[in-house]
Amino acid sequence: MRAVSKVGRIAMILCVLVTGLSSSASAAPLGLSPNFPDITAGFIMTAYNASTGDFSAVGSPASLFPTSNPADEIPIGGTNPNYTIAGSFNNLTGAISGPSYLNILGNIAGGASDNVLLGGVIKNFGFNGPTVAQSSVLEFVIAVSGGLPAFGPYAGVILSQVKFGAANSDGISISYRGISDNFAEVPEPGTLALLGFGLSAAAARRRKKQL
Repeated sequence: MRAVSKVGRIAMILCVLVTGLSSSASAAPLGLSPNFPDITAGFIMTAYNASTGDFSAVGSPASLFPTSNPADEIPIGGTNPNYTIAGSFNNLTGAISGPSYLNILGNIAGGASDNVLLGGVIKNFGFNGPTVAQSSVLEFVIAVSGGLPAFGPYAGVILSQVKFGAANSDGISISYRGISDNFAEVPEPGTLALLGFGLSAAAARRRKKQL
């Protein structure tokens, strides 16, 4: 078997690190920061069954902010604009234990039809722990499968003012006052550095082969 070069080993390690970032869960916040474009949503009713892990969040998308300039705000209309998160999560470990997704429907062009503004599969999930059930903050990274092209391949979601950690005696926590930010996801600086180094290493390897 041909030995793998040092540069090749580095590239493989980087590939594992970056791939690992694409699907994980944590009983701690992911540390997401709102970005643009950003869809805001409110009046979100959340329900969580601690026994089954089933979670849902349903509400109304309010506005699209294409940029950080408040004057660029676009109200979201349509026949039945809707915000939905559905999935199965463990409130102790943060594990994603079943199919989980985000779907935001509405219209930003003044028409009556409802279009997918942002939708996809939840790949990463984190939260601020079960001891603050009255004001939990849930964070999600979405692998985007539909919606506005400006969101790119991944989107971040911060859902706050919800009950998630502690459950009532029947195993169910419900909140009617959730709010959500849904935005284009930007990799953390450390991730960008890893990606940049990996690309440089791969390019160096190709140049070495050509010599």
